[in-house]
Amino acid sequence: MEHSILTRARPLLAARLAGALLALAVPMVLARALLPAAYGTFKQAWLVSQTLALALPMGLTQSLYYFVPREPASRDRYVAQTLWAHAVLGLAAAGIVLAGRGFLAARFHNPELQAVLGWVAAFTGLAVAGAPLDLAWNASGRIGAAALARLATELLRTGALVAGAVLAGTVRGALAGMTIATGLRAAAGFALLAHDHGL
Repeated sequence: MEHSILTRARPLLAARLAGALLALAVPMVLARALLPAAYGTFKQAWLVSQTLALALPMGLTQSLYYFVPREPASRDRYVAQTLWAHAVLGLAAAGIVLAGRGFLAARFHNPELQAVLGWVAAFTGLAVAGAPLDLAWNASGRIGAAALARLATELLRTGALVAGAVLAGTVRGALAGMTIATGLRAAAGFALLAHDHGL
C-alpha cells in the first residue's frame, strides 16, 4: 500500500482540494468587492480566457503522461518541446484576444469588457505559457513538487486576484492582480523546467 497510486497521489489530491476551496471562496469575495455589473464583466473575461486556455493547447501537456513514462530517455526533449510550444501558444492566445476585441465586446454587448481585454490577453497568454510546470513534474514522477507548484499557484493567484479587486474595487484591478501572479508562475515554470530539462 505504501507505493500504491492512491498513496503517491495524496499530495496532488490535497493541492486540488485546497484549490477547490479557494475557488469556492473567491466568488463570494469578488461579489462583495465589485459592483454587480463589474462582477459580470469579470465572469465574461474569465470565460474568454479559460475557453482559449483549454482549447488552444489541445492536450499537449497531458500527453507528457503518456510519452515521458514510456520513453524516459527522451523525457528532456519532450518537456522542452512542450515548454516552447506553450510559449508560442501563449503568444497566439494573447494575439487572438487582442485581435478579437471588437468582436468579443459586440457579442457580449459589454463595452467594459472591451476596455479590459488587454489584461485578459496578458493573463491568458501567461496562463497558457505557464501551464506545463506541475504537469511536467508529475509526469516525471516528482509528485510532491507538482503538488507544491499547484498549491503555490492557487494561493498566489487567489491572493493577487482578491487583493487587486479589494484595493482597486474594479475588474481591472482584479485582472491586474491575476496577471501579475500568472506572470510569476510562467517565469518560474520556464526557468525551473529549463534548468531541469534544458531547452
